[in-house]
Amino acid sequence: VPVGEALPLGQAAIEHAQSPTWACAPTPDRARRDYYLAEPHRRFEANLAYPGFAKFTADVAELYDRETCLALMKSMADRDVRYVPTLVTRRFDVLAAFREYREDPLMAYIDADAQKGWRADAANYASLDPASRVALYRVLLHAMALTADAYRIGVPVLVGSDSPDSYVFPGFSYHLEMEMLAEAGMPPLAVLRAATWEAARFAKEEKGYGSNAPGP
Repeated sequence: VPVGEALPLGQAAIEHAQSPTWACAPTPDRARRDYYLAEPHRRFEANLAYPGFAKFTADVAELYDRETCLALMKSMADRDVRYVPTLVTRRFDVLAAFREYREDPLMAYIDADAQKGWRADAANYASLDPASRVALYRVLLHAMALTADAYRIGVPVLVGSDSPDSYVFPGFSYHLEMEMLAEAGMPPLAVLRAATWEAARFAKEEKGYGSNAPGP
């Protein structure tokens, strides 16, 4: 379901920056349908095995329209719909090709089975052709710009990392996500609020969590 259609139906939160980023690119319906439905078991295979991935990513990177995104973010703000960018997952898309990234010392904290899956996932992304990797980088830049626009327009932003997705290290990735939100353009205080008060408010637990207040 496209983001724009989900909002009037009562969607409470949108996770992953890629979701609204894709919604802001007038990607041909056929390309979108092929990516999701044609061969879903092959979605994350290498470019040569599944060219639809490269085409879809390139279309999103090239056709991204900021004005469309601003209208979408305004609709989210009006409905108090939360936005959870999980920028660290898009960081993986871009950096998976680099050996230094794949051999992160934090891998020592990850069990052997998970490491095997993470490395296989990274190998698929690393095998993409250069043009596809550039497109993934552009999608990340769009996602970061979209995050800043969402904050400025009044969308409640939450901190989330999607851990333990590939190379999204539990614990560490939460702080990295906060850094990336600041890099995207959110003020540090707003990032702290996203990690505390806004999270408590979303869970309807703001009376006991998310802020400091004078005691009795």
